[in-house]
Amino acid sequence: MGTEKGIQLFALVSLLAVLAGCASHKNSEAPSGATQPASGGSKWGYYNGEPVTKWNPDGRTMTLLTELRGEHNRPWWDCDRMFYNAMRCSGVSVTEAKTMYYTLYKFGHHWKFPIKRGKPVKYEGALVARGEEIPRAVPVNPAQINEARDWISNTDPSLQQIEQRANAENR
Repeated sequence: MGTEKGIQLFALVSLLAVLAGCASHKNSEAPSGATQPASGGSKWGYYNGEPVTKWNPDGRTMTLLTELRGEHNRPWWDCDRMFYNAMRCSGVSVTEAKTMYYTLYKFGHHWKFPIKRGKPVKYEGALVARGEEIPRAVPVNPAQINEARDWISNTDPSLQQIEQRANAENR
């Protein structure tokens, strides 16, 4: 009996030593979190467990809005809508998410998004283009945000209704 217990103890200690050695082994070929893996494989990409984000020079990750707005490869209204969807997916309440969406839509930073259209033409001596007015970021008014929060909590409007209200208040 003593020999069996000794063998079991030796096997257990050996197994723990191997597991500890494997757990502390650092793979020097694996990319760090700050470097992005090359996008290979299928057109849908892959996920290797590392976060796929951009990094600030100080090492902190960027937020979704900062990343999307930094590149400006999507229209600002799509990025605002993605912000709302991300808040809802992360468990933010409907009223709070819609209030933040209203605030971002009304007071947020917006940019021109190049939509490929026909070239501008001269009409009656002036260049005519089908450009759209880009709303400027305006100073935030806490009273308007509180009014909007009350309106959202009482009526539960759709995102289109929130956009209409924000656009109507700009005029």
